[in-house]
Amino acid sequence: MFYILLLFISWSALSANSLHSQISDLVHSSHEFSASSKEIKQKQEERSIIEGKRLPTLSINGYVGKEREKYSGFDEDYTKKELSFKISQALVDFGYQSNSESMANINVTQGQLTQQILVSNLIFNGIESIINLAKSRLILNYQKDKLVNLGKQIDIIGQAALIGGESVNQQKKIIIEEQQNQVYLENLKYDTISAEITYYQLFKSKPNANLNIPSKPSSYLPKSSQEALDYFIQHAPDYQEKQLSVKAMHHHHQKNQAAAFPTITLTADHTISSNVSQFGQKEKIQSVLVNVDYDLPLSLSTLNKLNSSQASLEKAHEEKLSFVDKKQIEITQAWYKMQAKDQAVLASTAVLKQAKALYDDKISEHKKNNISEIDLLKSEINYKQYVLNHKLETLSQISAQYELLNTISKLDLAMLMDG
Repeated sequence: MFYILLLFISWSALSANSLHSQISDLVHSSHEFSASSKEIKQKQEERSIIEGKRLPTLSINGYVGKEREKYSGFDEDYTKKELSFKISQALVDFGYQSNSESMANINVTQGQLTQQILVSNLIFNGIESIINLAKSRLILNYQKDKLVNLGKQIDIIGQAALIGGESVNQQKKIIIEEQQNQVYLENLKYDTISAEITYYQLFKSKPNANLNIPSKPSSYLPKSSQEALDYFIQHAPDYQEKQLSVKAMHHHHQKNQAAAFPTITLTADHTISSNVSQFGQKEKIQSVLVNVDYDLPLSLSTLNKLNSSQASLEKAHEEKLSFVDKKQIEITQAWYKMQAKDQAVLASTAVLKQAKALYDDKISEHKKNNISEIDLLKSEINYKQYVLNHKLETLSQISAQYELLNTISKLDLAMLMDG
């Protein structure tokens, strides 16, 4: 039982520190996500207000007061009371209400789509921050190893120079190289600190020694640039948002058209009034009326509104087409960038294999005393350079894959469960 509990605790700690958990915390703790959620709620409330206008309205009016009538031969005080109930229901508005409701629904949906785009961008920013920090650390650690390697070479040459085995000039040359690399190291330290600051700003915590490097999202990647474009047109929230913008402008135009027609309303009224005096009077009035309200335009404002909304509709359509053209370029570029990174990793893998074989040969040669310690050290640092290059290319490949997914707005938190 103790071991089961220990295993559960270990699993819980691992789960809490997983990439999915880390990115999920980043998304849901961001101010942008919070603001987006509140905006969606605001739009939902506005939709409810507009939908409520379809229901009938009930008005209750009443008053009580004293009146006095006085004239020749007559002087009377009496109390006057009245209570009125009125119910009104719009019968015909030529689509004004239905178009208002459609626009309100679109506003809510657009808010939700905008939040999906935001989540995709936040996920990508988090992944990029982790990858950039990992790259900075790899380069920094390699540079430290290189300085240690150069230090060993200087020591060996220094000892050999004392007995005439190596020249002083050769020693000075390596010392200069070490100093140059020390300057480079200081710049790399700043790059790493900068990457850590970016990481902290996003995740609100200091990065651990072991980062949650995302795995390759192979199963989510499109198989071709055309498939990426097709997915964008069929599923991407930013494309759907642009489509809805055109639809919203269409409803707005229809709403302006409806406003140019009269509104027909059914009104039922029930009024009770009484005058309490020596000649007590009570009166009831009931009515059912069909009202036609029409504001006669005294200017060209109605026509101007229609022309304006028509222009807005045409503008939204052109903006959608322009957006699609721009996105097609971005998606195509992201696709070929990913392809280039895939090829770079393959080439790097082949180079690393050859470099490993060469380094192993150098080790064997050194054991046989066929090469010097200096040559082995140089071979070692060259091999580590190839190892570094391969790791950097692999990280760049992963970054390019997630960049493509973000370009077509396919990134979501569920995807990171696999990593």
